[in-house]
Amino acid sequence: MSNKVFFHIEANMLGKQSLFPFHLYIYNPFKNTYSPFLQANSPLTKEKRAFLIHLVKKGAVIAINERQKLTFTRSMQIREDKIRAHSVEQGYNVEVSNSPAPLKSGLNIKGSTAQDKLKEKLKKEKFIPSEALGEAASTEDFSKLIARAKDEIMSFSLRTNHTMSLAAHLGEKFLNEDNELNRTVSLSYFFSKILGVGDDETLAILVCGAFFSHLGYTQMPVKISQNSHSELNEQGKDYLKKHQNFATHLIRKSGVELDPRVMEIIKDHHERVSGKGHPAAKAGDKIDQLALVIGLVSEFVELAAGKIDPNTLGISNSCNVFRENKDAMSVDFGKNLYENFLDMFKTGSFKAAA
Repeated sequence: MSNKVFFHIEANMLGKQSLFPFHLYIYNPFKNTYSPFLQANSPLTKEKRAFLIHLVKKGAVIAINERQKLTFTRSMQIREDKIRAHSVEQGYNVEVSNSPAPLKSGLNIKGSTAQDKLKEKLKKEKFIPSEALGEAASTEDFSKLIARAKDEIMSFSLRTNHTMSLAAHLGEKFLNEDNELNRTVSLSYFFSKILGVGDDETLAILVCGAFFSHLGYTQMPVKISQNSHSELNEQGKDYLKKHQNFATHLIRKSGVELDPRVMEIIKDHHERVSGKGHPAAKAGDKIDQLALVIGLVSEFVELAAGKIDPNTLGISNSCNVFRENKDAMSVDFGKNLYENFLDMFKTGSFKAAA
């Protein structure tokens, strides 16, 4: 029987941080079992930290899966020779009976098994993105599309890297209703797949970037994010142009570890191929394609919600506005990206990316 390998750490190695890009387990030396204690990128609150110290004093040991060793040593700046490995048979216990905050999601308990079942479910379901988009546009209801995006994102590996596990967590936590944020995430996700992005690692970067792209709105007066952009005064418009910087500042301050590409996408999702975007007026191929995807999708979603035009246009009317502004949109986002986006809403007839 193959072994699951963990390495054991001292409690003081966690320092004073409250967020970690790796999962924490508790090893019970009396039963030779491991139990999940804290999911990656979930806060280690004062209560949880106190309970963790209590368990260690009782003889338990803090452990991390061997597959996340590099993530641990890099993020905590600890030499590999300071940790020790320990293996246990594959059927190790993952049920938590005495933790004050057991992991509740189907992905967190026996995660690989739950994900395998989810992947099988997705394979059996008939799903054509263009048909789902066409239905969403005609009904003004993105619930089915968002639900499908949630299932696919939750099937990302939790053990490859911290960005993928965070994307899966965000998908499970937030993709539960039809709102502007979830429309932006799900549309960006499926648009990227239609453009030919097929690997989960890149899609996870896109998902995290889409979720956090407008995080900076939380640092501005509420009316700025709720009112039409055309109704804002100069101070409000100036605030609006700073929301990317607010977002990246918050993320760095929180201690969440993200792939550097995510941070670049958040910062650049309002840059335009024409060079007329902000905050750095980047142009052409200096802008990450995923940033352009999120920028195009978020502009479309905001237009449909009346954030750009004071009248709520809806999806179908927004498509018409995009078509009528073909020349300007092609210059700002590139002809290929612009045309593929509109064709995406034509059931069964979207183009493959060049």
